[in-house]
Amino acid sequence: MNKYLISADIEGITGVINKDFSKEGGKYYQLACRYMVSDVNAVVQGILNADPDAEILVRDAHGASAVNLDLERLHPKANLIQGWGAVQNMLTGLDQDFNGVFLVGYHAGGQNIEAVLGHTMHSIIHSVKVNDQLVNETGFFSLYAGYHNVPVAFISGDNFAISEARKQLGDIVGVVVKQSYGRDCASSLSLMQARALLEKGAAEAVVKLQKKQFKIYKVSTPVTLEIKFYDSGVRVSVLQHLSEILGFDATYKFNCEERTVTFDSGSVLTMLQRCNMLLFLIYGIGS
Repeated sequence: MNKYLISADIEGITGVINKDFSKEGGKYYQLACRYMVSDVNAVVQGILNADPDAEILVRDAHGASAVNLDLERLHPKANLIQGWGAVQNMLTGLDQDFNGVFLVGYHAGGQNIEAVLGHTMHSIIHSVKVNDQLVNETGFFSLYAGYHNVPVAFISGDNFAISEARKQLGDIVGVVVKQSYGRDCASSLSLMQARALLEKGAAEAVVKLQKKQFKIYKVSTPVTLEIKFYDSGVRVSVLQHLSEILGFDATYKFNCEERTVTFDSGSVLTMLQRCNMLLFLIYGIGS
């Protein structure tokens, strides 16, 4: 039996166009959650169309709680992981036994001011680089897949999410469910149109996985990670707090003028673990 992991974020979901949709408690958040189930279920069905005996695990991967998907409405052939636990990993549950990863509702990076709801892990982060190459959440969390030797096969989101993903991961299957006109403006397909395209795209990705047509995303080691913050009061303050908290550890190099924190690691997994710790500190300071 083949196994597939679907990681679902919300900013790239059909019909989600601003923080009133994406923020827990926002005016349109419940609508966004319904749209999210619709997109995810279409991908589940597409996988099953191509591989009827597939085992499918859905990882709810949005927000402070990672609890957005309604289990009562989720496709009956899918299992669901919710909550962050100790590690804020958007691919929790993945191991080397999986055949492929599907990214649903993903978005462009924080440096992309044209993309609807573009960000990289936190709104105060301008950009993230791995080995001096720009990565967004798609690229960063795909390193977990690479660590387990599992290819990322599929992504859905706005047009910028798809183009950025292909630049980082190669020619994966991408389904554009909306066209961005700015940070809080997009033209979305109807849910019915989106479901049809998502189902078709997911089935295509499974067929390509069976033919081993996707590369596994890896980077060379030792690996260098750089996080750059936006240039405004609270962002600079977070960086200053980080430099004071981690001043005892020479691993981290802080440049307050460039608003960056950088560190080197001998392995990808250690880099991911160190970044996870930084994110917990950033979220804590930012709140």
